[in-house]
This record gives sequence, C-alpha cells and structure tokens, in this order.
Amino acid sequence: MNDHGTGCSLASAIAAGLARALVTEEYRQERSTKHGSAEYEQGGPRLWFVQALTRAVIAGVGFVQVAMQAAGNVKIGEGHGPLLHCAGRELACSGTFEY
Repeated sequence: MNDHGTGCSLASAIAAGLARALVTEEYRQERSTKHGSAEYEQGGPRLWFVQALTRAVIAGVGFVQVAMQAAGNVKIGEGHGPLLHCAGRELACSGTFEY
C-alpha cells in the first residue's frame, strides 16, 4: 500500500481548505459591510470557523483517500510508496512517472 506522506498531505489539505474559506469569508464580510448587510452576524465567527474547519477536514480526508487509492500498489523504490497527489484532477499524471 502506498501511504507514504499521508499525514503531511492531510495537514496541507486542511490548511489549504481553511485558507480558501478565510479568503472567501473575508471577501463576503467586506462585501456585506460595504452594502450594509448583517449577514455575517448570523452565527458569528466561531460558528463560521467550526463549519469551515469541518468542511476542510472532510475534504482533506477525501483527498488523501483518493490519492491512496489511485497510488494503489505502484512500486517506487523500497518500502511504502507515495500518494498519487494528482488523482482526481483533470490533468492526470499520464507519463510523468516511471513505474
């Protein structure tokens, strides 16, 4: 089983998911402030963070699972091989790796 790098990949995916949510939320806050909307006050920032973190973890776990499944039993060197990080992307890793 190729599972080398699962922890780092999961942490990175969660961080990326939170960053995406933060940028999106800042844009929404800025826009609602400019237009006088009280949309942000519904639930407050703590609820927003918990929801964003939950979504980021769920997406991160899904990403790692797909990357592990796509890597399958590809043999690269000795021991456990790496995840196939480009799995599930439109630009598949065709021909870029030597198996």
